[in-house]
Amino acid sequence: MIRRGAKANRRRDFEKPANAGTRRRAFRMLALFIVLLSGAAGYWIGLRGPALDTMKLIVWADQFFPIESIEVNEVQKVSRDEVLAILNLDGARGLLSTDPAKVKQSLESHPWIQQADVRRVFPDTLVVELKEREPVAVLRAGRRELLLGHDGAVIAEAGPGAFEGFPILTGIDYAQMISRNAETTERVLSGIALASLLNEVGANRTEIDLHTPGDMVAYYDGLRIRFGEGAFENKLERYRRLEGGLKRHGAMEGPGKQERGQDLSGVSKSGDVEVDLRFQDRIIVREKGGKRGWAEKTKSS
Repeated sequence: MIRRGAKANRRRDFEKPANAGTRRRAFRMLALFIVLLSGAAGYWIGLRGPALDTMKLIVWADQFFPIESIEVNEVQKVSRDEVLAILNLDGARGLLSTDPAKVKQSLESHPWIQQADVRRVFPDTLVVELKEREPVAVLRAGRRELLLGHDGAVIAEAGPGAFEGFPILTGIDYAQMISRNAETTERVLSGIALASLLNEVGANRTEIDLHTPGDMVAYYDGLRIRFGEGAFENKLERYRRLEGGLKRHGAMEGPGKQERGQDLSGVSKSGDVEVDLRFQDRIIVREKGGKRGWAEKTKSS
């Protein structure tokens, strides 16, 4: 008899957690049903009279859906602790009262977070997926250097020399960058696009001057290249064909004309040279101080 009694007690002890879990699920389903029903009734009644206060019901039902798990994907620059600090979940808030749109907005206010996707997984899990900004350029504004992402957003700020290995943008001061009006944003994005293009073709230590709208200037390897505005890829391809040592085939202009058929492959490595790509049908090359200059007719591509 003692042996059978012990078995019965063990069976009842084992069944208690299962029963507790079943009751909790039942309460959750009932609470969610009440909230949904009251929302539908509030909408229907609201068309004909005073709406029901569903927020009080949500606050009441929230106790049955506590956030017990927060899943955050692993990223490089933003730690899990930073994410939790932004979420600011003190344990008093449950899934029902957590607004994914507001959480998303709070997370995307972090300079390193480009995009945040937030979703509730009932009954007790909040899932956060982050996409970080990739730094692509540095804006040099006086004594400040601003690390920029693809979208032109400021990721970080430091003193001179803090960010190495990135293309440098100049010609926009700190106040202009912070104000971020449409014209400034467009110039910054154009500078980033040109810097990325030059990086793809192996240009080192590139500096892009954005000071004059419509006349973007790039500096690298002793060259001053005037790109003007837009069609950067086409202009760069025309210049690379010239730089590669193509023979002259068109009319020459300007002082110090070179002989037709002369190889130009060494010009870009000779020192301070300006290359003007702003014209559709020609490339104008000038050496520093105006000592020598010429124009090369090209076929637009």
